[in-house]
Amino acid sequence: MTRFYTLHDKAKASGLSSPGRNNHHCDGLLMNVLDDSARSSGISSTMHNDVRSSELATQAPLLLYLPGLDGTGRLLFRQTRLWSRFRVECASYPQDQVRTYDQLADEAAERIERLGDGRPVIVLAESFGGAVALTLALKRPELISRLVLSNTFAYFPRRVRIGVGAWFGKFLPSWRAPIASRGIRGPAMFGLGVPKEIRSEFFEQTADVPMDICGHRLTMIAKLDLRSRLCEIKIPTLVLVGTQDLVVAPSAGRELARLLPNARLIERPVGHVAIVHPLIDVAELLDNPALWPEHSSLQS
Repeated sequence: MTRFYTLHDKAKASGLSSPGRNNHHCDGLLMNVLDDSARSSGISSTMHNDVRSSELATQAPLLLYLPGLDGTGRLLFRQTRLWSRFRVECASYPQDQVRTYDQLADEAAERIERLGDGRPVIVLAESFGGAVALTLALKRPELISRLVLSNTFAYFPRRVRIGVGAWFGKFLPSWRAPIASRGIRGPAMFGLGVPKEIRSEFFEQTADVPMDICGHRLTMIAKLDLRSRLCEIKIPTLVLVGTQDLVVAPSAGRELARLLPNARLIERPVGHVAIVHPLIDVAELLDNPALWPEHSSLQS
């Protein structure tokens, strides 16, 4: 089953997971944010955390984050403002079991129904996770109020690249990517303007992902084509395209925005992992009424 990490599972907070496991979650990120806020205001961190957790649990809209190829659910570490606005739930895909897009979407739907309060939720998804979000939107549209899709696709346009990647992916071992490979992966992932400490944090948070599961996910991407069904998705959607993305061609996001009936496109000079870039503030995008005219009250 897909693992989900909620801000209110404090008893399970345990830092980075061991290889092949997924026991790290958003809660540690929230505690860091709240501790900093509490220290700056002279409030006891324990009291502040209890009050904020209670408020989030009872009032804030639920936001579900569907991660990219890494599947860890750990990459919202820069999006600290989300926790003052939303109750954040981070999905973490199995790292030792094969899942289809349909299965990942079904498990996301089950979690929304279990944790939700009856209101549809916001879904934030990036790259590989965008296809999970689109599959969920096609199967259970009533569960989603808004979609934010970052550097993702309904069909991967670089066919030769994904075909070669999927073929080589079949032979990848189950161990982690070597540290030496970061120098090659970094330029493709980040683009310009991402500080060294953020790049280092990204690699630390994804260090325990086995290469073979990434190879399997590349095969899933190679077989994906949801373009003919995008007209069925009426959910208000924001499509974020990084013009410096060297992994997913910007044309994929532009096509996505064109084919979705209720989508708006924004382009920013960022790389593939847009959510760690200093220019990207997801909470600000969600709170911008110009991007969501259907949600002028911004309450969901």
